[in-house]
Amino acid sequence: MNSMRFTEEDWQRLDRDWGAWWAHELRRPMLVATGNRPSAKPDPWWWRHLSLIPYEVSAEEIATTFLARFIECGEWFGDSWPRMSMNFGPAPGGAYLGGERALASSSVWVHPGKWAGKELREITPEYDADNVHWRRVQDVTAACIKHWGRQVQVGFTDIGSNLEIADTLRGTQNLLMDFIDDPEEVDVLSDRLTVLWHRLFDEHVSLFPADRRGTSGWLALYSPKMTCPLGSDISFMMSPPMFERWVVPFLVGASAKLDHAAYHMDGAGQIPHTDLLLGIPGLKAIQWNGDPKMGSAAGPESWPLLKKIRAGGKLVQLSAAGEDVLAMAREVPLDGFAIQLGGWDNQAELIAAIHKANAELTKRTVVSGIGG
Repeated sequence: MNSMRFTEEDWQRLDRDWGAWWAHELRRPMLVATGNRPSAKPDPWWWRHLSLIPYEVSAEEIATTFLARFIECGEWFGDSWPRMSMNFGPAPGGAYLGGERALASSSVWVHPGKWAGKELREITPEYDADNVHWRRVQDVTAACIKHWGRQVQVGFTDIGSNLEIADTLRGTQNLLMDFIDDPEEVDVLSDRLTVLWHRLFDEHVSLFPADRRGTSGWLALYSPKMTCPLGSDISFMMSPPMFERWVVPFLVGASAKLDHAAYHMDGAGQIPHTDLLLGIPGLKAIQWNGDPKMGSAAGPESWPLLKKIRAGGKLVQLSAAGEDVLAMAREVPLDGFAIQLGGWDNQAELIAAIHKANAELTKRTVVSGIGG
């Protein structure tokens, strides 16, 4: 463990500070920054995003190779930690339920597969423990847990929400028309996929030992208890009443399984759903992914939304370049924020500068009576 320069004391600090952050007990942001020193060894021929590694490469080879790279090259600054989520692409759950994986340059997308051309009521997926794609996720996860022990935190895989899976199995255009033309059948499929999401999640979580190093998912959010990012990317094309009908019940049920649920808000199209999200008690944090039309997720155009989320009692996670975060720290109190940093040569220097700017802003707001 010492070869990774991440000690048992570091893990204890992680549990303490992240636990306090989730409990709204910190007056500072959580700042996550990682680095990778150059490797002295050549990359294996299959080295790429986890979702793109050919299935012919064994789970054991993946586990041992990635662990060696963590030990040799990993660097963790601020509130970051050695972690790797089982990232098999966005909303891969459809592939576990009869959909078809399609490789892209840097990720994997899922298409209807066996459900192509079917009517909405004919899409009746079932849990299949032997599905080749699901088996791959489970096998790689189990191998990493076995080989990595407590040196690196293995994060949960993404599955995709009920409607994200419906989107992949039905096709976006078809599903959008179904919202209008056949909402009752959307109810049926949505409920069916919600049940399957819980089954897939439970089967995946069962791989992890009780003494695991906290939990995380694909977001840079750590919990000493149970966290997992939730989302519904198709929601940017939905009205708030649609969101309330099909997404909110899923989020309420999924959040109930978690101590620290977070929602992935992807783009300005989801901003109209903010009030509904703020009204879900079990949802503890909202990840603002930003929007190209609004600039950086930490930019001035996003500040009103971020302030509203914080005023609504939710924590905030975002990713942004260091210079944008430093500018925001001078104008927006960053307590309750967890920020994944990028675009800065000296990460330790950046973290210190953000903490200083946040502390100075906090002092000003307390003195003026704006905060306390």
